[in-house]
Amino acid sequence: MFSLNGVGTTLYGKTKINKEDGSYTATKWFVLLYLPIIPLGSYRVIKGEKQYKSNGSETQYSMRIIKLDVAQVIRTYCFAYGSIIGLFLITYYFHQPYILIAGIILLLVLV
Repeated sequence: MFSLNGVGTTLYGKTKINKEDGSYTATKWFVLLYLPIIPLGSYRVIKGEKQYKSNGSETQYSMRIIKLDVAQVIRTYCFAYGSIIGLFLITYYFHQPYILIAGIILLLVLV
């Protein structure tokens, strides 16, 4: 995964969590301004061993491609674009543009 200034690819979603090994399903997206545009595939993300280095530790993950999780794609679209539409409607109703700005900042933090 790689994105620069919100353009590139990233994983969104964390469903079907396996309590035994901590693995979960996530979908890889092409994003533009951090917004999901095109789903590129779903993956089973499996947490690996923690590796200790001189500057700290990092956990390695492995990804196994699976069938596209359509339900997760729909939920991601609904969350991202539904939130934006809701922000515009609230801004229009209250006539306060700072609500839109605060909402967009909040969405960027949540993503």
